[in-house]
Amino acid sequence: MQYRNGVGTIYMRVSKKTVVLAGVAVFTILAVSVIATGNKTVEPAPTSASSRFETKEQASGNLTVIVTPQELAAGKPVTFEIVFDTHSVNLDFDVTKAAELRDEQGNTYGTPAWDGDPPGGHHRKGTLTFPIPTEKATTITLSLKNISGVNERTFLWKL
Repeated sequence: MQYRNGVGTIYMRVSKKTVVLAGVAVFTILAVSVIATGNKTVEPAPTSASSRFETKEQASGNLTVIVTPQELAAGKPVTFEIVFDTHSVNLDFDVTKAAELRDEQGNTYGTPAWDGDPPGGHHRKGTLTFPIPTEKATTITLSLKNISGVNERTFLWKL
């Protein structure tokens, strides 16, 4: 290669080996950068014995619903953390009227209490608590009815 700088000509030799090594170095830096920024997942720390129950997610009707059991123990009220997320519909429903808890025997567990964001907006989060289920229950199903054009969303856990 030759360059002119106004005073004279500068000659520079670049070998194929130098080009290959520079390419490998750039590729390595980019790969490490992508891997380092793409793998940032944070697992929540277990807070109680109920942490053995998995978080469940459903996305339909322009709405994503994420449900994480907080308490599913015999003799205690059943508690879920729920996140509603959308960018296209207004979340103006009453969570307590949309939610139902039942076991495999068909028993339902009364009207829940909602401690969270009020109706409206595009993002809501809160805690839904139901009365104590029977000790004979082996599965619990949370149903959310008539939200964002979907007749029923169901989330099932084995106790």
